[in-house]
Amino acid sequence: MTLATYTATLLAAVRAAPDTSLDAHAKALGASPQRLGIYRSFVRDHVTSVLAKLYPATHALLAPQWDVVTTDLLAAHPPRFRDLNLAGEPLPRLLDARGHAFEAALAQLEWELFATAVHPAVLTSSDAPTLNPTLTLFEQHHPAVQLLATHDDASLSADTPRPARLEVPQVVVVFRKQDHTVSFRVLDPLSARAIEALAAGAMPDDDALGHALALGLVIAPAP
Repeated sequence: MTLATYTATLLAAVRAAPDTSLDAHAKALGASPQRLGIYRSFVRDHVTSVLAKLYPATHALLAPQWDVVTTDLLAAHPPRFRDLNLAGEPLPRLLDARGHAFEAALAQLEWELFATAVHPAVLTSSDAPTLNPTLTLFEQHHPAVQLLATHDDASLSADTPRPARLEVPQVVVVFRKQDHTVSFRVLDPLSARAIEALAAGAMPDDDALGHALALGLVIAPAP
């Protein structure tokens, strides 16, 4: 057996569903099915734990189905990166495809919170007001922001009522502040004016600029 074949067989065993027999994989690898099963369980449990920490609110809402959700995710998108957090990136799309529309929106928000927290940008002042480089904007048809802003993870469960779908989508902004905290909110008109102006290379009006500076959407110039 070549190294490539050995690796492919081992990966197939690890990615196999928990109730799938590993006899054929073990025979091909010259390993014990029991030991191979222990290794599969270890990898799966580790990835599942990472996903639950990455998506705590989504995990709370889907707790009874979480094992099925993570099994489907790992089967459709097996981890390919050293950073296992990246294995969770496809979850919002998978949930949406499974008909969990609100949970998909919540997972999208939680993913953006993680991605913003680890954004490589260093927030330093320049000669003029500048847009926060960690800022991300996206539309949502479900009020995930409102749920996450009014509930902590411990208060969420499968029985938590899901808010109704919004007739008009809301624009969500996620960004990291200079104190390293990550903030999220529905984009308000003053913030939108400041972001639009700076993105176009213009200076916002005083009201919009002052508002955006206070929130941390805009980095203040050096004194």
